[in-house]
Amino acid sequence: MAEPAIVGPRGDAFSRIRSSIRARPSARIALAILLCLGTVAIFAPCLANDRPWFVRSASSGGGSWSPLLESLSPLERVLMCLWPLALAALFWSRRFGSRAAVFVAFLVAGTVCGSSASSRTPFATSDWKARIASGEFDAGSAVFPPLRMGFAETNLAESYRPPTWIASAEISAGGAYVRGPRAPIPDPVTGVVAAPSPVEVRPGEPARNSPWRHALGADSLGRDLLVRLLYGARVSLSVGLLSAAALFLIGVLVGALAGYCGGAVDLLLSRGIEVVLCFPAFFLVLLVLSTTDPDVLPPVFSIAAVIALVGWPSVARLVRAEVLRLRDADFVVAARALGFPPWRAILVHVLPNAIGPAIVAASFAVGSGALVEAALSYLGFGVQQPIPSWGSLVNESHHAGHWWLQLFPGLAILVSVACYNLVGEAVRDALDPKLVDRGLFDRSEVLR
Repeated sequence: MAEPAIVGPRGDAFSRIRSSIRARPSARIALAILLCLGTVAIFAPCLANDRPWFVRSASSGGGSWSPLLESLSPLERVLMCLWPLALAALFWSRRFGSRAAVFVAFLVAGTVCGSSASSRTPFATSDWKARIASGEFDAGSAVFPPLRMGFAETNLAESYRPPTWIASAEISAGGAYVRGPRAPIPDPVTGVVAAPSPVEVRPGEPARNSPWRHALGADSLGRDLLVRLLYGARVSLSVGLLSAAALFLIGVLVGALAGYCGGAVDLLLSRGIEVVLCFPAFFLVLLVLSTTDPDVLPPVFSIAAVIALVGWPSVARLVRAEVLRLRDADFVVAARALGFPPWRAILVHVLPNAIGPAIVAASFAVGSGALVEAALSYLGFGVQQPIPSWGSLVNESHHAGHWWLQLFPGLAILVSVACYNLVGEAVRDALDPKLVDRGLFDRSEVLR
C-alpha cells in the first residue's frame, strides 16, 4: 500500500506537484536525495580532486596559486554560482518565471555535467602533489579538497584494495597486507614470497591505513572508488535529465500538432508515432554507439539523443489525447472566435491544460534513461575509461572477493532510480484529474 497523501487547494500544476511531494514523506526524502546527488555532481571537482584549492609559497619572493579553481571551465564556474539560486527558486518562489528558470537550470546542469564529464582528457592527473613533495614551494601551505584524489589518479600498490575501515585492508610499511586473504603466503614449492610494492602516500592524502584513505575501496588501478562514484554521478544523472527533457519537448510538440490540427496531419503523425514505437530502444542505442565517433559526439549525448528519439511517442500519445479532448472546449472555441492564430491557441490555451500527463511521463523517463545508461556502460558501450559511470564501475571486476566494486555503484543506481520513481508517483498523483477535481485528497484515503 502506498502512503496516504494530502494535496493543497487546486492550483496550477507546479503548486499541486509541490503540495503532493510535501504530503508524502517518501517523496520528500527522494527529492532531497536527488538534489543532493545533483549538487554533488555539479561540485564534484571541488569535492574530490588531486589539485589543491590553494597553494602558497613560504619564501619571501613566493606567490600563491589556486590550481583547482583555474582548472574549472567557465560553464562549470557559472553553474556552481547559479545552482544555489535555482534551488532557492525551486523551494520558495511561486512565480512562473522562477519555475521556468528552475527547469532551464536543471537542463543546463545536465548539459554542463555531461559535457564536462565527456571532455575530461584520459588520465588527466596533475603534477601539483609531486611539485609540493619536491619542495618547490619552500614548505608553504596547501589546502586540498575533502577528498584529495582525482578520478583518474592511480596507485598500483593499492590495486583492488578493500575499504580501509575494515581490518583486512591494513597494509604494512613494506606494502604487504597484514591479515586477511591477501596477506602474503610463501609459495608451497619454492617458499618464495612475492615482493610487495610500498604504498606511496602523496602530499595531502590520508595516512596509509587511515579509515578515510579509501572509504569505499579502490579499483584495479588503485583509483579511489568514492571519488569515481562522485564523478560518475555526472554521467548517470546527465543522461536521465537530458533524455527526459528531449523526449518531453518532442512528444509535446508532435502530440499538440496531431491533436489540434486533426485530419491528414493527425493521420500522418499518428502513423509516424506507431512506426517509432516499433523500434527497440536498447538495441537502437547499441547501434548508434557502435557507429558514431565518441570524439565527435560524446556517448553521454548520443545515449540521451537516442533514448529521446525512441521514447517521445508515449508522451505524444498522451498529449494528443488531451488536446483532442480540449480543442472543442468553450475557452478554445472562444479563442478561435476572437481571431487568435492557431499557435497562440495551442501554446496559451490548450497546452497548459493538456501537459499534465506529459510531465508525469517525463518524470518516470528520467529514471529509465539513467537505467539504460547504466546497462550500456556495464556492457562496455557507454562512456569509456577513464571517464567513470556507475554502470562501468560495476563492471570493473566480477570477482566475488572484490565485492565493494559491485556493491556501492549498484546501490547508487538502485537508490537514484528508486528516488526518481518515488518523485514520479507524487507527480502522477498531483496531476491525476480524478484526485485534482476534489480539491483535496482525503487524509484517510489510501492510494493504490
